[in-house]
Amino acid sequence: MNYSNSCPVAMQTQPEYDPPHVTSLAQSLRIAQWRMCLLHSAPQHRLIWLTQGQGRALIDTRRRGIGAHNLIFLPAGHLFALDAGPPPMGHILSVPPGHAGNWPVWPSLARALDVREQGEITALFDAMSREQSMQRSGWADAMGALSQLMAVWLIRVNEGHLLADGSGAPLKDAATHDTAADRLIGAFLSDLERLYPQGAPMASYAERLDVTATHLSRVCKARLGRSASELIVERTLHAARDRLETTSTPVKDIAAGLGFRSAAYFSRFIQSHTGNSPRALRKRAREATERARQTAAS
Repeated sequence: MNYSNSCPVAMQTQPEYDPPHVTSLAQSLRIAQWRMCLLHSAPQHRLIWLTQGQGRALIDTRRRGIGAHNLIFLPAGHLFALDAGPPPMGHILSVPPGHAGNWPVWPSLARALDVREQGEITALFDAMSREQSMQRSGWADAMGALSQLMAVWLIRVNEGHLLADGSGAPLKDAATHDTAADRLIGAFLSDLERLYPQGAPMASYAERLDVTATHLSRVCKARLGRSASELIVERTLHAARDRLETTSTPVKDIAAGLGFRSAAYFSRFIQSHTGNSPRALRKRAREATERARQTAAS
């Protein structure tokens, strides 16, 4: 077949959709540590590759040790939080919904055990960072293809190197939730992610789960290092700060959308947990965004 008269494929520099995105973990923590350290979820799949440092993180239904050469996978909508402390080094790959790739259904924590595996994952992140930075023709398609390759790599590594707490013990399939505590925490976190905008108190969660509030808090504290009430506060605070700092929604509407009885009560909540008023948080975030914009333009 003669292709000499074929029309060339147009490669767009600006994508028509949101491609996968790579960010520096340490930079993200320096700019706004609360975004990673308060309990939260994300609408994208996230793959976190740790290259240096160590700490602990809430992943699935347990608080787990993490360290260098760990790979954390968080499906869209799953709750996660890093413990506050010295920021680890690494990268975050965010994959928006709708992108191809055989991503796992459940969160996972794996360790790249040998130099070859570490080199493969580092090379993929480096390639994605270059594509994202240079934005040559077809860069968004390249990001999508590389993220699909990353999904394949993740499945391969997970087959043999899943970790429960950094000790090398295998991580049980999260779908089994094989203990009563796992089942209780899993159900509580699922309810929390769906119901926190209603502003329900901890007692109402316990009632839904048919346990006492004391028992629910005790199990959460033992497994996650946070009581049930603390988890509710964290999830609500993260959502509140995100809406204050990234939108122009009136404070009274944010308060109503998170189940607060009044804007005044919401303001006291924010002041108590951040030391700043809602208006001050919003002002600081806008100033930081403007500084970042000017730095990028210079």
